[in-house]
Amino acid sequence: MKKFIITLIMLSMGSVAVAYAAETTPASRSFIFGDSAQSADSLNQVLVLLTGKDGVPGPAGVAGANGLNGLDGIQGIPGIAGAPGVAGQDGAQGPQGLQGLQGLQGPQGLQGLGGPAGPAGPAGPAGPAGADGVGGSGGGGSLDFGNGQVTVGACSDSATVGLEAAYTGEDFVFETITVSDLKSTCGGKPMKFYFKIKSAPWTPLQSGNYSNGDLIKCTLNSIPTAGSTRIPQFSIGGTTTCVNTTQTSLPSFSLNEISTSDYTGKIGFEIT
Repeated sequence: MKKFIITLIMLSMGSVAVAYAAETTPASRSFIFGDSAQSADSLNQVLVLLTGKDGVPGPAGVAGANGLNGLDGIQGIPGIAGAPGVAGQDGAQGPQGLQGLQGLQGPQGLQGLGGPAGPAGPAGPAGPAGADGVGGSGGGGSLDFGNGQVTVGACSDSATVGLEAAYTGEDFVFETITVSDLKSTCGGKPMKFYFKIKSAPWTPLQSGNYSNGDLIKCTLNSIPTAGSTRIPQFSIGGTTTCVNTTQTSLPSFSLNEISTSDYTGKIGFEIT
């Protein structure tokens, strides 16, 4: 096949050469790509258009110069925050620090004031009634702060007296005096209670109504009456009127204005 194609090419070239040499005047003939004068400069251009076998690739060209640096791109938006990391393990415990120096001992504080007396305990049982004593103008006696009995005179063989205190937020004061075991013959009579205030150097907690060593008298105007042989237990309230028998110029005041810490611990009373 190849030989046949080569033969055709040779014949074609030979024909072109003969025809070109035989004619002395320009003429146009029909060639593969149209009419063209035999003497035209472009006559042989059709031969260039014939496709030949691919040639060997030429060597690589020289590399071009590096291009200029491009402009900086637009800064991207911040990325989404990552998830919190897992908490690390606790570090090893450090060594114990040095022991500090011992401070100097401060001076001893002043001794505080004595606390108020506690509330009265429950009343004890009444003892057996004794024989009536000889009548007189009135009885007397004393009673420690609390419950107890004391002889009060002809209208009673004995009396049971109880004291109750109340706390004001700063001090205890007398709130109530209870009396029981009085005979009915004491009904309607006045009953007087006496409180002796402590002497110096004690400083009274309730000031203005009394001073050191004063004697205070509180009076119940009338003992309740009863039809039976004994008067039921009754109470003398904290608003009962009291006077200072030592400083008579001072105005009267109430039973609940006497501090349980200011009196000597003994109470005297009489029924007249």
